[in-house]
Amino acid sequence: MARRAERNTRRPRGCFGRFLLFLVVVEGLILAAGIGAFVYVNSVLDLVKRPETDGTAVLKTLENLGQSLFGKEEDDILNILLIGQDMREGEEHKLADAMILCSVNRNTKTMTMCSLMRDMYVQLPDYAGHTGTKNRINAAYSLGCSWSGERGGMEMLDQLILEQFGVEVDYNVEFGFDSFVRVVDALDGVELDLTEAEAAYLNKQPHLSGGYTEGRNLLDGEAALIFVRTRHSSAGDSDFFRTGRQRAVVAAVAEKLKGMDIQNLYGLMTEILPMIYSDMTNGQIAGCVLKLLPIAGELEIKSQQIPADGTYENARVEIGGYPAAVLLPDLEKNRQILMEICEG
Repeated sequence: MARRAERNTRRPRGCFGRFLLFLVVVEGLILAAGIGAFVYVNSVLDLVKRPETDGTAVLKTLENLGQSLFGKEEDDILNILLIGQDMREGEEHKLADAMILCSVNRNTKTMTMCSLMRDMYVQLPDYAGHTGTKNRINAAYSLGCSWSGERGGMEMLDQLILEQFGVEVDYNVEFGFDSFVRVVDALDGVELDLTEAEAAYLNKQPHLSGGYTEGRNLLDGEAALIFVRTRHSSAGDSDFFRTGRQRAVVAAVAEKLKGMDIQNLYGLMTEILPMIYSDMTNGQIAGCVLKLLPIAGELEIKSQQIPADGTYENARVEIGGYPAAVLLPDLEKNRQILMEICEG
């Protein structure tokens, strides 16, 4: 009887021990899967080119990822500056041909695209030991790159936006002409509404397929690049219409991405990420995705330009000893408009 009682008391302890062992194994598998998933995602995000590493993969630790997920991405508003630079092969200068500040508000579930007109005449900041002068806003990117490399262009432009308009840029994403074409082609083109003049202008381009008509059209990468760069499609065309076209393409890309499933989105990312430069770390990209993914399907896209209508004057000034046509913005009014969008 004593042995039977002894055996009966030992059996539960043995079962409990095996149960604990089972939990340890399961937790170990979950941890291993988590680490494996992290390494896998990290390897994909390493495809992004970083200014400080010129495309070299940067290994991010789990600790850094955690800090990113629970750091500034907890804020309800995220401001990302999209920079389209115009440097061609064999050239050394790099101007910001397009500057679109995308402000995503998680509370209102909106993304407002604010084009910063490249001809705005503003005070450039002091940067990298150089004293800033008055110039067009797109010169800040070119000078920053010249004075302090790729990251310098982003930093100087961000500093200008903060000093002149009171808005802090969280992150920067830069792409060139070739990257733009390849991104649009990777999406199998984008659908855009063309005016009669815009369709006629595209039909005149010898290296395009032609057949464009007024209304809805599918544009491949080359056609989309011409569409967003021209300001001469008609006598009444201007840089204001050009920046509007740029925002229309960004909105079309965003809408297309919203409708993609995870598998296709992953395949697209592996193709697109190597084409862009960004100062975002892997952890910061992952943090942004996790915070914005729940509202992606409901995101309302809005459009704005700075300077806003009625808040600027056309003028001619001297830049580098040459006369130049510029926009003189009412900084106070435009600062208020931009801060309301980007600061909430």
